[in-house]
Amino acid sequence: MPLYPVTARPLGLFEAPDTDPVIFDYIIQNGKDDHIILLYNTSAAQKTMSIDLGEDSAFGGAELNPAKEYEVWDFWNWKSVGRVNGDAILSLPVRANEMKTLAVREVDKPRILSTNRHVLQGEVDTTGVSFNSATDTLSGTLHVIGDDEYKAIVMLPDAGMTIDTFSVTNANVAAKAVKDPLEGYIEITINCENNEDVGFELKLKPGNLESHDVNTAAGFTSQAKGTAVLLSWLPGESENIWYKLYRGDSADFTMDRSTFISNVYGASYSDINLTPNTLYCYKLIACDETGNYSKEPAVLKIVTLDIFARLDYGTAGNWIGKYGSDGYVLYNSTAGADYISMPDYMEKVDFTGTRYSWTSGTTDGRALQVPPAGTTRFGRCLYGSEVTFTLTPKDNRVHSVSLYGVDFNTPSQGQRSIRISATDELGYEIIPVTFIENYSTGCYITFNYSGKTTIKVHIVTGPNAVISALFFDGEVINEPVYFSYGEEAATGIIPGKTLNVKAEYIAVDSEPRTMYAALYNERGALINLAQVSGAVVGDRVSFDVDIDIPTSAGSGAYIKVFVWNSQTYVPIRPAVILKN
Repeated sequence: MPLYPVTARPLGLFEAPDTDPVIFDYIIQNGKDDHIILLYNTSAAQKTMSIDLGEDSAFGGAELNPAKEYEVWDFWNWKSVGRVNGDAILSLPVRANEMKTLAVREVDKPRILSTNRHVLQGEVDTTGVSFNSATDTLSGTLHVIGDDEYKAIVMLPDAGMTIDTFSVTNANVAAKAVKDPLEGYIEITINCENNEDVGFELKLKPGNLESHDVNTAAGFTSQAKGTAVLLSWLPGESENIWYKLYRGDSADFTMDRSTFISNVYGASYSDINLTPNTLYCYKLIACDETGNYSKEPAVLKIVTLDIFARLDYGTAGNWIGKYGSDGYVLYNSTAGADYISMPDYMEKVDFTGTRYSWTSGTTDGRALQVPPAGTTRFGRCLYGSEVTFTLTPKDNRVHSVSLYGVDFNTPSQGQRSIRISATDELGYEIIPVTFIENYSTGCYITFNYSGKTTIKVHIVTGPNAVISALFFDGEVINEPVYFSYGEEAATGIIPGKTLNVKAEYIAVDSEPRTMYAALYNERGALINLAQVSGAVVGDRVSFDVDIDIPTSAGSGAYIKVFVWNSQTYVPIRPAVILKN
């Protein structure tokens, strides 16, 4: 890549002479009033940064011409910022430690606004690009790297112009040009196996942005995967159909630059790095290459998986009626002798670990009840430096799984602690890495999963890691919960007092809900339980419940809130909300 003959100048040195500059300006040497403006957020949190485009450079401006208009493109986020006047104040959110890189080009004839190959966005990776006004044709050469998709954005001074024809000179490249109907630019995309100098010719014609000739995308579906959402839809009726995807926090959000995610040239998209247990709404616009688009977007909403793991130290081996409503696998010391009731939705469960019997014919309450009656117990487990389980369900719906382990060693034998992690087939973590320091009384760990899931139980201290069983429960409807407390809660959990707990959350269906406020002692044994039902109003459910704190509640007592729907035993969403 050739060197560019100028460097970026720092702006605003007279305003803040004692601090490092954070705004820089490359003045492009092409005879136009074109700039690459850099906004550098050196802080550890996102913030809004501003530049007065018409101000003197010594005082933080770019000295643009106030009589002209400029088109602005965000290079790293690959989206339009819009058209601004030369004396505008441009304010944009900049992520922590991000160098926001903006192409700011004078609105003139149709020309290259940005490319994705280099931060100078067309200045070193294109040659001979020019516009012939007599034929309304933009042409030139794009220098493309093999196996690296090349994109170029064409600015249209008249947003009503659209594509007449598009062609490239190279026979061994895949190339297309599409008109964005909402932003008024054209995006050229080129793919090739080897490095190529690709000649192109883009002929334009007057268009009509008001035409709506494209069918709404059909079959718009979603699947929660850890902190990601996988979106898919049915392909359009022709290969020339592409899509614009937007994301908001409510079904009535506005499709604009702030909610735009990406242009998509296929029938699926993975939206990653989302917040757990949060409602997201998506809108999908189908477009064709000439600028027509669907009158109504396809719309859906989904809640990301709740990245949590619930620990239960109180149930011990008495699992019947509490866990395994859909099925279970209790591992025996002899292969083929396991107690298995596989859920209908589970294809198989694989594991690694060595079988072991720590007791037989026991009445020890830590040993698991033998199904179905539960009148006898057995003490068996899998052990190893790492014990793994791979769940392969037949569907991609959300379910829950619980692992049960008990450390049967005495302190003199070296008691165990373990680390548990779980990932989906894409490698996303679906629970925080969870440490269990002491499980000599027995402990269940419960969490949500969707699709093929790998669970790893790794030794931290002690001779090895041990797990006795897996329990499967019905689909967990995962919904955001917002908690508040009555005035009494400000003083903490006080024996002999009553606490008021309120909750509100977004529901994904109209099923009635029941809220439980549960008081536990420090070992996880249930002390008291209060419940109240709530109906869905719109997409919200509100609860208000009091729970009595008996005098027996000692230090370390805590309250959890559980929300159930009418169909499943497993809580929709638990949360520790208050500790003594």
